[in-house]
Amino acid sequence: MSQEKFNYCKQVAQQSGLNNLSSKVITVGGTNGKGTAVAELESILISNGYSVGSFTSPHLFKINERIKLNGEPIPNSIMLKGFSCAKKIIDKKRVSYFGFLTFVALAIFKEFDPDFIILEVGIGGRLDTTNIVDSDYAIITNVALDHVEILGKDRVAIAYEKVGIARANGVLVYGEDNVPSSILNVVDDLNIDLHIVSKEKVSVYLAKLLNSRYGYDLSIPCSRYPCDFSLPGRLQLVRGEIDHLFDVAHNPASAERLSLMLRELNYKRVLAVVGIKHHKLIEETIRPLISVVDRWFVGELELNVNTKDRFKPLVESNSGVVKYSNMICNSYDMALREALPDDLVLVFGSFVTVGKIMKKLSNVSSL
Repeated sequence: MSQEKFNYCKQVAQQSGLNNLSSKVITVGGTNGKGTAVAELESILISNGYSVGSFTSPHLFKINERIKLNGEPIPNSIMLKGFSCAKKIIDKKRVSYFGFLTFVALAIFKEFDPDFIILEVGIGGRLDTTNIVDSDYAIITNVALDHVEILGKDRVAIAYEKVGIARANGVLVYGEDNVPSSILNVVDDLNIDLHIVSKEKVSVYLAKLLNSRYGYDLSIPCSRYPCDFSLPGRLQLVRGEIDHLFDVAHNPASAERLSLMLRELNYKRVLAVVGIKHHKLIEETIRPLISVVDRWFVGELELNVNTKDRFKPLVESNSGVVKYSNMICNSYDMALREALPDDLVLVFGSFVTVGKIMKKLSNVSSL
């Protein structure tokens, strides 16, 4: 978002009182793992008797998934009230779809007044619509290459955008040992209380901090709580006649993690169904997977776009095979026709890709 649009959103929020919330606000940014961190924090707080509103993106199946009260997607009746409120105070032509939904969420949270509000950043942080609300506590899960056309072409530039969610004299939990210099500079300038966490989850660390330093009564059952926590579409293995692995990985760092899991699973063959939006780092994202994927089934997510030519040279130069369709669901059908009982069908590349294919499988979409 441009500075001009961000300033407009902040002005509207101030005039309407939507950024003046009595709830404690936790803002979660980072390249990967934001949704998991939000869900884990949400689970910890709710299990200890606190009320929680959360705003995440994108959704897999229904838009209601983006706005939750106490861990449950809001019903249509509350969503419509939020839409009605947001339409009265903001010019939809001056904000993005994500920006408008941020106002919908804030309107709902203002009415229900939960103990905590957890906001997941859309892109970056400094100029993200979620940043019109001052955070009491901020989390940055990690910094890696993604959205380089907006945020910058290296970690230092990207990190500068992400650290914008932290506030002067506030708390920032960072989830890697390797902290970019741009974050350290802002931390020094604004006297931010920085906690560098690499040996446990950032969500668990912040919960412990809330408990030990800020007077919240939180019981955390184990150091990796929740021990078996998982979200739909995040390294989700589904057993069946043909096993499936669903993952929303769409950048090089998340593809590296996916590659490690595929090596551990060690299937006879891996058939990858992939749809990645054209502005992403496609070549860099598929490179870690070339040695563990046997056949590629590429499908498009956007009209009048051809990503096949960005896959074929890299894959075929490594003796791989690429099949192509202009629709991701057709690519999945091709993979399924070739799959044998000992194979794994991998579906990855974006939330859209995973959501579309999971909808085709009723036994998965109900999980």
